[in-house]
Amino acid sequence: MVDDGGAGRDPDNTGVPQRVEVRRGYVGKAEAAAYLGIGKRDLSKLVQRRKIPYRPISRKIWLFKLAELDRAMDRLKITAVGE
Repeated sequence: MVDDGGAGRDPDNTGVPQRVEVRRGYVGKAEAAAYLGIGKRDLSKLVQRRKIPYRPISRKIWLFKLAELDRAMDRLKITAVGE
């Protein structure tokens, strides 16, 4: 068992970080997925379909701006019939 030093990354093994670490308004892929309440694979699909903006730092490291995530979700919102 690896001790993460109490960083709180996944203490209950749910696959979702317990806290979102924000650096100047940017979060990583796992934090962005947790913020939106979706899985990392679903986030990758939305990025691939150009529905969510991101900043590639390297091939595996992506950064997302929280304000842009909120705007993207507002654009993707679907209203029910009759509303």
